[in-house]
Amino acid sequence: MASPVLFRSIAGSALALLFLSNPGCGGGDSSPTPKRQPLTLDSPVESRGAVTPPFDASGVTWKGPGLLLTNAWGKWALAGEPRYFNAEHLYDLINGGSDVFVNYGFREIVTADYRHPEKPGVTLNAEVYDMGSLLGAFGRFSLYLDNMADPSRAGDDLPEGMQEFGILGDGDLLAWKDRYLVHLTLLDENPGASVEQIRQNADEALPAIAAQIFENVKAPAMRPPETSLFPTADILGRSWTRQWNRTLGYETLPAGFTARYQRDRALWTLFFTDEFATAAEAETAVTALKKSAASPDAGTAAPLAAMVVGRRIVGAVNGGEDPPAADIYQPSLDALKEAVAGWTPPAPAAAPETNG
Repeated sequence: MASPVLFRSIAGSALALLFLSNPGCGGGDSSPTPKRQPLTLDSPVESRGAVTPPFDASGVTWKGPGLLLTNAWGKWALAGEPRYFNAEHLYDLINGGSDVFVNYGFREIVTADYRHPEKPGVTLNAEVYDMGSLLGAFGRFSLYLDNMADPSRAGDDLPEGMQEFGILGDGDLLAWKDRYLVHLTLLDENPGASVEQIRQNADEALPAIAAQIFENVKAPAMRPPETSLFPTADILGRSWTRQWNRTLGYETLPAGFTARYQRDRALWTLFFTDEFATAAEAETAVTALKKSAASPDAGTAAPLAAMVVGRRIVGAVNGGEDPPAADIYQPSLDALKEAVAGWTPPAPAAAPETNG
């Protein structure tokens, strides 16, 4: 069964349940995925240490993505100076996983720890990633949902207005709005801390804090308009992805969008690419795609169908063990072709310098 995926796995002296790292682009198997589940622990992180006297946050100056945070969330008070990392130094925070953030336009992250006077040994870590654009934040977030067999209900336990834009796990929460990714994690270093205790503490704190951070992002919560081009019949809810390059792993394809579909046991993925410079270049690429993907050494399956629409490539690929019959996937592919052919991209909006 495919597991939900968030930023990275953490194991301390007690359980901190995060989603297993290294998201891919291919989706999971066809079995149902629980909305919430204990998740694999992997690499250790530095201990937050014993309870110390309250941190004096009066001199803290928030900047950049830190403007979405605050010195306290109710009784959860800032426990130390917030830390900032830009693209050049992101590896210092995310060992081995920073490149994919940079590929999606990452600019800067702020990370801050909070502690509660009535919960010794428990730390709430807040991270806000400025991904540079709505498309960048959506794209990075979409890869986590892509590893879930059925992502449609991953945000059911979040506050209204956030459910389409977040994932709640056992001990952490991931959400995105406009150009920001927000990751909240509850770490419990008390000996004998149980999954149930971590989940209860996380459920009490994380959704409410995430909702306040959402309110601090002044832009509206909205998906990229390109996702509306995918037909809704048979679609797996929230399965859209933004592929930053080599859509679905095909060497001849540029960046693009995908969505997964299912009817009974039949699984397929629809995709369309960003525009090529000319229609002729798109024709050359789709010819190379069909030829290279069908070769024994390609490592990827040949698409069920692929064709040029304007200056884009639109197609379908098998998402299961056995390819679906053409009469299963063809209606959705035809609908996507028609939508892409008649679509004019909106003019790109300039990213604001600050969140104010």
